[in-house]
Amino acid sequence: MPLFVFIGTHLPEIRECLRHLQQNVIRQPLRLLWPSGLAFENAPENVQVTYFDGCQNLPDFADLDTETTFLFIDPRRFLLEEIYDLADHMALRKASPTRIITCVDTLIASQSTALRNWLEAAVYYSDVVLLGNRSETAKSFVRDYQQSFAKRCY
Repeated sequence: MPLFVFIGTHLPEIRECLRHLQQNVIRQPLRLLWPSGLAFENAPENVQVTYFDGCQNLPDFADLDTETTFLFIDPRRFLLEEIYDLADHMALRKASPTRIITCVDTLIASQSTALRNWLEAAVYYSDVVLLGNRSETAKSFVRDYQQSFAKRCY
């Protein structure tokens, strides 16, 4: 079962990314494990949305053997605790993520040093990084943010 884990800040562009992946890359039923209380209306065709309340309450991954699954870590919760709960959940089921994707809302990151520090750690462990909300963010911040990772070879 391919399992893609999304961490970081969640962006409006996520829905479009999912549509593109489903139509052009995955082409099979897709399951979203989405945090309870965050609305996800009008899911694309063949996308099943399963809501969960915290990573300690995830569904059993054995139910997901034949599906591609996207798991979205709840950005409203204490993120470090969520990551530990997810790691414990996956270890018990002998599962591992196919890819880890960090989503960065650059406007929010530009306004919060604490969030930037956390996202830096998330980027380090990620396979893919999506930078969103760039049109609303100072170009100098986006450029410097990207260059800081390029210099460290992330």
